[in-house]
Amino acid sequence: MLHRKHWEHHNHTGEVGKDPDFHRGNPGIVPWFASFMSSYMSMWQFARLAWWTVVMQLLGAPMANLLVFMAAAPILSAFRLFYFGTYMPHKPEPSAASGSPPVVMNWWKSRTSQASDLVSFLTCYHFDLHWEHHRWPFAPWWELPNCRRLSGRGLVPA
Repeated sequence: MLHRKHWEHHNHTGEVGKDPDFHRGNPGIVPWFASFMSSYMSMWQFARLAWWTVVMQLLGAPMANLLVFMAAAPILSAFRLFYFGTYMPHKPEPSAASGSPPVVMNWWKSRTSQASDLVSFLTCYHFDLHWEHHRWPFAPWWELPNCRRLSGRGLVPA
């Protein structure tokens, strides 16, 4: 599912209703994140997670541990991926978000972070180098800083 969704995103970047990463007409961060999550997590996956949580609770796992490791950690991880890899690079300009129809955010308009390579890695494995990710979709995440230098859009090598 993830591979298919990833290529749907690349083939329909910023098209409302076709890009699984893009908002569905409301660019607010909360509705957009909900849309993002519903695109990538099926009801079957959610049911399996809930089932395992119940099993772990019946086996004596403390509720606090279940909340931290089975709920909070995956949600925070997904939000980090969403925020740095989808929302920040593709969010519409403020004027486009105020009442006008949804704007298609083509990949060449996506934003790339100007953060250092270390900060870029720490935020979300270079997902903030989004223009480069779209320009070179087959480049592995660890090569994206080199792609940024190659493109001349970011930091100049020391």
